[in-house]
Amino acid sequence: MTGPSADYRERVAKQMDRIDNEAALDQLLDELEGAVSEDSDGGKPDEDLAAVESWASIASYAVSRFYTQKSLRRDYAGWGKRQAKRLRRIADKLADILRGIVGQVGAIGFSVGIAFPGGVSIALNW
Repeated sequence: MTGPSADYRERVAKQMDRIDNEAALDQLLDELEGAVSEDSDGGKPDEDLAAVESWASIASYAVSRFYTQKSLRRDYAGWGKRQAKRLRRIADKLADILRGIVGQVGAIGFSVGIAFPGGVSIALNW
């Protein structure tokens, strides 16, 4: 895996400047899910782990930036069902990758979760 490029990360940040509704956020998360799928070819375990953590941070950035701004203005309370489902699908893809590398990086286990408002979290057990 290569993880998200600097250009991709910059593009997501710029897109977030224009995202003002859940439908637009869902579209971005859909694109992110596709990008994770395209990047799922394995490489060195430590590089794959870094890529997984980086993809998780992009998903987390998008939802926390959108919902933190909206929640503070009281536009939305919590995630929409579609966004929660989309985050779960991204988290599941990342978990699939971790299953193949967790032992190779010296960990005894892992967990991938989603939580409001932060998004996707990755934890390794050593």
